[in-house]
Amino acid sequence: MWAVTVASPAPVLNHLWQALPYSYGRRPTPRPSGQMGQAMSAVSQTAQTALDKRDHPDVAGELGAIDALVAAGRDDLITLIQDVQERYGFLPRNIMAEVASKLGVPLGRLFGIATFYGAFHLKPHGRHVVKVCCGTACHVSGATHITEALAKRLDVEPGETTDDMAFTLERVACVGCCSLAPVVVIGEDTYGRISRQDAVTVVAAIAAAEEGQ
Repeated sequence: MWAVTVASPAPVLNHLWQALPYSYGRRPTPRPSGQMGQAMSAVSQTAQTALDKRDHPDVAGELGAIDALVAAGRDDLITLIQDVQERYGFLPRNIMAEVASKLGVPLGRLFGIATFYGAFHLKPHGRHVVKVCCGTACHVSGATHITEALAKRLDVEPGETTDDMAFTLERVACVGCCSLAPVVVIGEDTYGRISRQDAVTVVAAIAAAEEGQ
């Protein structure tokens, strides 16, 4: 005879209740009010403003630099795009639009080149790019656990960059070091047969070194 265990319906009912719109009687989640609420809102707005400035550099303040970049790279678009990325850390759309305008070429042509080569970034990248190899050998050796540990330490998801622009976490295909699996690449350094704790320790050491500068 099979024993059947009937789960309590409470978790399911609670989930359904949370999904109900307020018009059905569900009360909204309490939010901070008064001075605390205002302070939290101000902090949130300040952080968002900083992120907007990071993602969208002021074109007016960069016109001189853009003119210099265009003058130096007019005859070699790949080199020009590399120079733009070197200056800004990625390829801001508004900067690229200004470059295209000064070159007299469609913006799509520049982004066509940028999206063809994996070395170009359309989103802000940190000073240290942490790449977790997720090739077959690394996957079976614990790459997923390493990624999760690093994501928790950095408080980002794969593909995201920390707010201080220190680290970008990426999952990448095979890096060609299968005999050293699992592998993590940070900048120009490759770490083989690395455990999740060692990976977190390396990142923590890099962060501490930056803070000490």
